[in-house]
Amino acid sequence: MESFSSRSSFPTSTHSNFERLLYSLTPKVPSIQIPESCIEKFNIMWNDPTQKPITKYFTLRDLWLSFEKWSAYGAKTKVIVNREEVDQFFVPSLSAIQIFTNKPYESVRNRGNEISFSSLYSNQMDISLQCDDYYLKPYFEFAEKVSPYKRIPLFDTVKNLSKSNPGLQTLTSIDLTPSSWMCVAWYPVCHIPNIGIPFKDFEAAFLTFHSISSFYQDFPEEDVQMGCNKRSPSISLPPFGCVTYKVEGNIWLNHGDLDFGRLYHLNKAADLWINQLGFEHHDFRFFTRQCSHHLVSAEPNAEPSAENNYSFHRFL
Repeated sequence: MESFSSRSSFPTSTHSNFERLLYSLTPKVPSIQIPESCIEKFNIMWNDPTQKPITKYFTLRDLWLSFEKWSAYGAKTKVIVNREEVDQFFVPSLSAIQIFTNKPYESVRNRGNEISFSSLYSNQMDISLQCDDYYLKPYFEFAEKVSPYKRIPLFDTVKNLSKSNPGLQTLTSIDLTPSSWMCVAWYPVCHIPNIGIPFKDFEAAFLTFHSISSFYQDFPEEDVQMGCNKRSPSISLPPFGCVTYKVEGNIWLNHGDLDFGRLYHLNKAADLWINQLGFEHHDFRFFTRQCSHHLVSAEPNAEPSAENNYSFHRFL
């Protein structure tokens, strides 16, 4: 899977509006350090030896907390239109999620957020990981079906779901297999200031797809103040997939082929992911079905059509 990496500094005016959007909608979660005495043994037992060692993880509880302010006030991204800067706000809602865990399900309900690393080396846990059911049957899955106008923000949705699914709060990223993921729907709220651009040009909505497992190997660490050793720096969850709706004009894809290429790969990755899992994702089908625009070729560097310079293909 190809993801948008935020290893670089915050996008500047030289970046496209789409690049700034992807950066702004990337969750950044406080990380927890695996004890140094446990790192080697943990990776030998649980990690693919061809991959880089896992040294940090995060809790799902902290992941949801990273959406708390966005859910209350909207996530802000800077848009440059006609050399004017506009702050566009999006509210996040939980579009879909699947959690596959390497833990016996009964243990998920009765644990706290802190991990006893000695338990990761027990025979019971070693046997449980070999059981295919833990990979093929999700501990939890959810796909939103209600109209966007009737949805509540992501933080509140997860809070409600957690009442009957405690693992949404107690599990961590190293409890989850690489098939664990979530999709966030971002709907526009407002833009400030109003500079005379038709509102329809700011009606675009986005679906971003994120892995939530430490065993997915493309999590860049944010270059931030170190602070406490246990919970810094943060871990970014950049989108590995993205689908758009009502992307009109040249506001979002203002860097032409570069943006088309990035959108092509993100769109294709989302489609492959959904089909690989055999997951019925209502928002994804709606976004791709309703969009009337298309790329004229599957090649990322293909020239856009003269009829419509800002569009994407339905990859189904």
